[in-house]
Amino acid sequence: MDTDDALRVMAWFNISTCFPLALVVICCLCYKARRDHVPVYYINLIISDLIQLSTMIVWVTKKNHDMVQYSCVVVYIFSVMTSLGFRMCIALERYFVIVCPQLPCIRQIKGSVWVCVAVWGIFLVTVPLPVYFEQDLFVYTLAILPAPVFIICLAGTLKSVLQTPPAAASVPAEEKRRILGILVLLLLSYILTILPAAIMSIIRVTSHYFYYNKIIVMISFILILLSPFLDLILFVFLYKGPIDKLLMRLCCCRMQDAAAGDGSTPSV
Repeated sequence: MDTDDALRVMAWFNISTCFPLALVVICCLCYKARRDHVPVYYINLIISDLIQLSTMIVWVTKKNHDMVQYSCVVVYIFSVMTSLGFRMCIALERYFVIVCPQLPCIRQIKGSVWVCVAVWGIFLVTVPLPVYFEQDLFVYTLAILPAPVFIICLAGTLKSVLQTPPAAASVPAEEKRRILGILVLLLLSYILTILPAAIMSIIRVTSHYFYYNKIIVMISFILILLSPFLDLILFVFLYKGPIDKLLMRLCCCRMQDAAAGDGSTPSV
């Protein structure tokens, strides 16, 4: 299968599956916002995903318009980077809920809105202009910078939860499990979708001896197209539901394994 054909198949999957699901999630979030805490960062994340899906619709339907295709690529890269920024905001917010639960700005809607405005503005400046002036290396490097944030947030949260006495005693155990699930999913999503394409693109731009393998290119771009689907899965971790039972069983199995390991250690 040709690379372009494979990307079109994946794009049609996103259009037919992720686009209607994203609209349903937006409606659910608007309904939940009337009664509960407003997930400002996640709403903006889904909006950026809808922009990605909209560019896919234009891309697969306008085959012979070069200017339209180029504009779709620019808008798509901008929306991908913006969604990456909002994922980073979600990771930092969840991290501070555990590490610094008394921080007053964590759950303030006004502060979150200003952060979202800043994210849109920053990527509106740092993405389209470099792409237009063919400075793609800057964008690829920018995509790698959030990697330490996701790793530190997950490692710091896991350390705070497992320490004795546990941190954030005021945070319910089920919410701690959901936060760990969110951070694990965000890290896996970043490693699977953004990081391979960014690293491969940097090597291709900087190395003159890079072997242009079409299969590797196709796989990396298909993985990027999976990011809206993984963002929709993130919705399951935001609220109480069946995922709590799964996370509780996983944590119980982990604690039983640790207890078995301690019991098997001989005492002196």
